[in-house]
Amino acid sequence: MIRLTILINLFAALVCVTPTAHAEKFPTDSIYRLNIPLTAQDGRTVPLPSLSGRVRIVTMFYASCSYVCPMTIQSLKDLDVGLNEQERSRLQILMVSIDPDRDSVEALQALAKKHELDATRWSLARANKTDIRKLAGMLGVQYRQLENKEFNHSTILTLVSTDGKIIARTDSNNGIDSKFKTQLQNLLRQQ
Repeated sequence: MIRLTILINLFAALVCVTPTAHAEKFPTDSIYRLNIPLTAQDGRTVPLPSLSGRVRIVTMFYASCSYVCPMTIQSLKDLDVGLNEQERSRLQILMVSIDPDRDSVEALQALAKKHELDATRWSLARANKTDIRKLAGMLGVQYRQLENKEFNHSTILTLVSTDGKIIARTDSNNGIDSKFKTQLQNLLRQQ
């Protein structure tokens, strides 16, 4: 059932893709074909395609989450620490909120500060609900808001190449698996 839902979300995202002016320069399965404006924790709004050119881990979260999202951040920090300096300098991490109603720029800034995230390599961002749903579908992330305004969501970390192709996925609830780390390091060494 979960796989069927992921496939439906992926199909919906692909059908709803709004090509960018330069979409043809990206592979057909690139996340950078999504014309999504992201507003980062520094207040700047940048189109998702402008983030191409760097190896990136992309995940989805929400700032007021008190359990799973902090664990995801810690898993990413642990992975980051396990890289050598050269690998680390080539990696960017993008976390996109699934809660744009509450995750203001200020909320994103506060979360980045709380977890001491390096703003030169970590981007916490928000978008509108429609665009979030498109990106989630492409990444295979499932989420739904509960009556208490919290979210039930998957904790997928997605490794994307410089041109936005999905290389690997892992579930951060189980820590970072060695296969994902190896794929990340191999991709970083190719850069």
